[in-house]
Amino acid sequence: MIKLICIDMDQTLLRRDKSYDRERFVAVLPKLMALGMTVCIASGNSYHKLIEFFDENAQEKLYFAGDNGNYVIVNRDVKRVVGIDKALAVQLANYFDAMDGYYLNMSTGMTTYFRETSGPAYDKVMRYNNQVEHLDSFDELPDEEKVAKIAIYSRHTLAKNKAVVRTVREQFPDISIVTSGDEWVDIYHGHGGKGKAVAWLQQHLNVSKEETMVFGDSLNDETMMNEAKYSIAMANADHDLVLHSHYQIGDNESQAVLDVLERLVDDAEASFMTQYLLKR
Repeated sequence: MIKLICIDMDQTLLRRDKSYDRERFVAVLPKLMALGMTVCIASGNSYHKLIEFFDENAQEKLYFAGDNGNYVIVNRDVKRVVGIDKALAVQLANYFDAMDGYYLNMSTGMTTYFRETSGPAYDKVMRYNNQVEHLDSFDELPDEEKVAKIAIYSRHTLAKNKAVVRTVREQFPDISIVTSGDEWVDIYHGHGGKGKAVAWLQQHLNVSKEETMVFGDSLNDETMMNEAKYSIAMANADHDLVLHSHYQIGDNESQAVLDVLERLVDDAEASFMTQYLLKR
């Protein structure tokens, strides 16, 4: 039986315009919980942005694994934080500042720090963040804060971003770095990520991989695909993510995640998923 469900947001639950069928989600969530299932929103977005998509009742019931799983919270109670030290965060900022077309913001879970105050990069960051503080330099980050995630808006192609990711991974072996969608690169602690969050939830809730279902579309979802028997890629997913998934469903625009959740209500064993099994 499925006991843990982890769902990415952008391009997975959410349509391209950042909407989803809230009525269907509100209807299915209590039914899943009545069956003993825990639902977690596992997103690159920060907690203060994620709660914008759910009413207060849902906020109290859902687990949120924001900042790529590095800031886990339930019912406003912070359960787990994994972050990069300020010194390394500043070093990474200096590295990317030496290249054109990369714009960094740094999240500590509850606050996002950003240097720009206008322009296309500013507009992009404000689209994904509600609690933003401006600073002139990342040297001004509070010394006691850990950086749960560095999100980098890129004006380059996805192929170029993947090449940069490979280079940075060699230069900084203690961090994890992945592409997130077509325009973003995410950096977080080497012991962080969505996969680590899923593993923590499994231990915390006494749930096995065989009882876990995850949904995603981008390479920041790859690590959590490795923690679940029911690893589900969207039809619109990055091809490299599909290679790490056991199943593939419809796309985000057609609200395929909600289709699966609704079917789980009548088939908690997920036997219907055989129709989505990827053939290797």
